[in-house]
Amino acid sequence: MTPSQAWTCPACSARVGPRERFCEVCGTDQPALCATTSSLPDRTLWRCHACGAGPGAVDELGYCGECGMMQPQPRDHAELDLISVVGVTDRGQVHESNEDAMALARSLSGDGSWAAIVADGVSSSQHAEVASQVAVDAAREVIAPALDDPEAGLGSAAESALTAASRAVDAVDWDRQRRDLGAPACTFALAAWRRPGPLVVVSVGDARCYWLGDDGRDLCLTTDESWAAEQLAVGADRDTVESDPRSHAVTGWLGRDAPAVFRAAREIDQITGGGLVVVCSDGLWNGVGAPADLRARVTIGGDLM
Repeated sequence: MTPSQAWTCPACSARVGPRERFCEVCGTDQPALCATTSSLPDRTLWRCHACGAGPGAVDELGYCGECGMMQPQPRDHAELDLISVVGVTDRGQVHESNEDAMALARSLSGDGSWAAIVADGVSSSQHAEVASQVAVDAAREVIAPALDDPEAGLGSAAESALTAASRAVDAVDWDRQRRDLGAPACTFALAAWRRPGPLVVVSVGDARCYWLGDDGRDLCLTTDESWAAEQLAVGADRDTVESDPRSHAVTGWLGRDAPAVFRAAREIDQITGGGLVVVCSDGLWNGVGAPADLRARVTIGGDLM
């Protein structure tokens, strides 16, 4: 969805903006919202963060026409809130642009069904931030309708969403003459839940899905495809592996030069009760350690399932 598009309120048929949680006419909660980090406000409507000029002073390239200052990029920091499913992403202090992207969806029926998608651009590839964005956008377009279709297998829909994401990344234009960077690439993780079925997850690379249960059970629901994971699987010392400069080298990703990208979706049936599903890139889980340590970085505020 682009910033110029709008939903129609299911209660009164009034037009509702893509970032609005409630209808301005009748006040009805808008459960059908889908959101991505590409559907952020148009920066030409901003005031300059340096001199305060505007709105209208900032051009399409992000420069202020009054003082010439470059504005923060829309994806430097973003927060998406669909009430029961929320997301946040931040550029951090390492990369010049935010290579992570996220997308969220809730069911049209308002029954609480949801989907969350995260992609992390591979830094050694061209246009990593574009690869991650098109991946989550394409996946959301496939998984969102399945939340309201009881005839559609959610696992199959998750696998189709992954295929769509892979094709979208493959289609990103790139300079084949460059030898220092590969084709656009990203890692990927998706979690979806449709009432009353099981949680479904699928991932490629080292993006992860976690379950933090209200009963104290904390689980990592996905398996990394990385050099580190391969070393740990054959019994290597964890401290040695994690301190190695190759520890974050992925062995699975989406992109033209990727290995086979199909991954079977996993239906999680060993979790019960309330809790929190966390879908994230290594920007969150790196340095956390065990799944239980993730609790220190998130707040559990009620049942999501």
